[in-house]
Amino acid sequence: ATLHNADEIERKDIRAGDTVIIQRAGDVIPQVVEVVLNNRPEGSAPYKFPTICPCDLKTPAFREPGEAVTRCTGELACPYQQVERLRHFVSRNAFDIEGLGEKQVQAFFELDWVKTPPDIFDLQEKNADREVPLEALDGWGEKSATNLFAAIEARRIIALDKLDYRLEVGRRMGATHVINPAQQDPATAVAQITGGAMADLVIEAVGITDTLNLVPSLCRRNAQVICFGVPDKEHHEGLCNIRVLDMLRQELRLTFSVGPDPDRDYRPALDWIMQDRIDVAPIVSHILPFDQIQQAFVMAFDEPEPHQALKIVLNLSSPFANKG
Repeated sequence: ATLHNADEIERKDIRAGDTVIIQRAGDVIPQVVEVVLNNRPEGSAPYKFPTICPCDLKTPAFREPGEAVTRCTGELACPYQQVERLRHFVSRNAFDIEGLGEKQVQAFFELDWVKTPPDIFDLQEKNADREVPLEALDGWGEKSATNLFAAIEARRIIALDKLDYRLEVGRRMGATHVINPAQQDPATAVAQITGGAMADLVIEAVGITDTLNLVPSLCRRNAQVICFGVPDKEHHEGLCNIRVLDMLRQELRLTFSVGPDPDRDYRPALDWIMQDRIDVAPIVSHILPFDQIQQAFVMAFDEPEPHQALKIVLNLSSPFANKG
């Protein structure tokens, strides 16, 4: 059974060393029903949730008003949170990298091989230079290492743009490769990166003709293409001539965010963000407490730098929000 809710522990007065009665709740997780008080050890004391994270940083642990969960405030500086982020990144609901589970993530973290998600995609490149390569570790061999590298290669994120500064933002958001169509043929580059498998999902930011028509040469059959936003004035007038027959031939699913159901249209990309496949933090320029909402509007309507997007996040409750 799991115990993580402070209110529930206090309500049932569950203490260290107690004998408890459990029952099946839902499909899997047992539920603690009550304590067998006759078996309670002498001298036991009510359990108090820690106020300091047990990691080496010893950062404060904080419980938001109205929430049930106590969280470490060290965020990604906390080594425990670093490992959990990596575990989530490779989990079945996120990148789903076969051969890279919780046990392997912990081992690679302790070896200083993988500290952040991008390090995963450097494993093969750096393996040959290691004093003890992956295939020489206990539980690994040449075949299992090769299979892991192949599984990682199949989970690449590619940023495609003609402007170098936007490609750099793409890298910081989690892209493992960047392609500038002005410098190399995108279809050839994607084929090399994916080993000929081509892309599973293309997120196209504007929906103008020249970029949309790259899609059939970049995607595998039955891939999904998501078009965000509205074209600027330069491209908005006149018809957008899409290679519809090529898209139908490959059974591509084309979704525009400007439509009758924006929640449905945005959801595939939002899922990537929630799964940590894309990190939006690099494009957030300011984080403001909710009581400074007026300041957010003022900033939004000021003329931004011509080469930067302005992204403001209003933090509803956290006392640890930065103030811009």
